[in-house]
Amino acid sequence: SSSSSSSSSSSSWKQISPSSRSHGGGATPHPPPPPPPPDPPPILPPGWYPYRDDRSGRTYYAHPATGATSWSVPPMPPPAPPPPPPPPRPPPSASSPRPSRPMEDSPSEDRSKGGDGGGAAPGKEEPLRTKERAAATNSPPGGADADADDGPPPASSVDAGAPSSMHPSVDIDDPGPAAPPVGAAAAVPRKTCASCGLDAPRTHYSLGQYSRRSGAGKCLRCVESASEAARLERGRKTCVSCGAERERTEYSASQWRRRVGTGRCAECAEEEERKKAAATNARECGRCRLRKVREEYSSVQWKRRMGTGRCLECARIEEEERTEAIRFKPCEFCGEDRTQEEYSSTQWRRA
Repeated sequence: SSSSSSSSSSSSWKQISPSSRSHGGGATPHPPPPPPPPDPPPILPPGWYPYRDDRSGRTYYAHPATGATSWSVPPMPPPAPPPPPPPPRPPPSASSPRPSRPMEDSPSEDRSKGGDGGGAAPGKEEPLRTKERAAATNSPPGGADADADDGPPPASSVDAGAPSSMHPSVDIDDPGPAAPPVGAAAAVPRKTCASCGLDAPRTHYSLGQYSRRSGAGKCLRCVESASEAARLERGRKTCVSCGAERERTEYSASQWRRRVGTGRCAECAEEEERKKAAATNARECGRCRLRKVREEYSSVQWKRRMGTGRCLECARIEEEERTEAIRFKPCEFCGEDRTQEEYSSTQWRRA
């Protein structure tokens, strides 16, 4: 009985392979699904090529001949209109005799005759008829020898993801359909400035400067700088605030020495200082250089140009000094200050 129980228990056991033990229950792992196939490259019209923007990583399309650019895939040109149908043949008249066509023996009659040269084997055609059928198939519609260049050229498929060696990737600032990219030399026409030597596209030139011969046109920046330099030679400068061209005397020394396009005239500088002072209700005294409020100035001194008004205390001191200078005068021999009564009228008027 013990031997039968041991044999039954041993027969109920099942050998487990190491691979099935490691994966639990003998289930084999499924391989990961394959990645989806990449999108096919778009079909571009003739003359369009893809470029890649290094900054944004986006792909745009450019036409070198016309200088046009687009973020989206340009549409294909409309198909050529079909050729006009051939004119109908006039019906045969009863008077004109119809040309007779030589009778041809059918393949059945040739096979019945049993001739070697007249018939052809089943499934084969005569060489002459085969050439005529091939010529009729390859000939253009209309029965005439049409030129291959009459139809539109076939569209070329260009890989938009990776630029080819003929059209490398370029570095641009802000490409778009309305403004051509700055760095795409093959997409837009370019010109070298005769003044600064900058190789810039068409949008950096005026029409008159761009139409000049090679090596003679100037970009917009150089033209503006030359105009401003000419005005400076004439003693005039354009204010950056009001935009008016003013004389040298209408600028302070510091504002006149500033570079082109940053200097402000005296009126604009004073107006700016007045706005700042109105916000704080304080102003710097022109004598003691201390910022004091409105109550420490007289109405006349407060209305004066910024930096020239005197506060009440400084105005009183200046008035006393002016009075003392007028009341006394030093003698050139003794060196003492004498009043007007101690001088004659002639000596008092002398310097």
